[in-house]
Amino acid sequence: MTETSPHDADQPSGQPRPGVRTAWNWALALLTLPAAGAVYLLAMAGVMGLAGCTGGACADRVPNEFWFGVLVYGAPVIAVVCVAVSVVTARLRRGILVPLTGLGLLALDAAVLVTAFDF
Repeated sequence: MTETSPHDADQPSGQPRPGVRTAWNWALALLTLPAAGAVYLLAMAGVMGLAGCTGGACADRVPNEFWFGVLVYGAPVIAVVCVAVSVVTARLRRGILVPLTGLGLLALDAAVLVTAFDF
């Protein structure tokens, strides 16, 4: 005979409990912070990889200044906004979409940087 808690009666079978869902949401939301740091380090590695270029030899490997700024400084903004919005949405049923979207945007940012700097 298995014991059930009073909270199990409210949940349909196969659905995670709200506490588990909230914990996953916060884990993913906080994961955006080191992910943004990794994107920033990737951008700096790309810039440092161009240090040996002289003249216009590497001009085709560099994104223009505006888009480079958006890619580099947008990553921490995405992470902070993701954590801030998760304060409100963490307990909601579909609140996990906020950190998943943030992580997706950071992955897209990293992919664009890898493509732009031709790693």
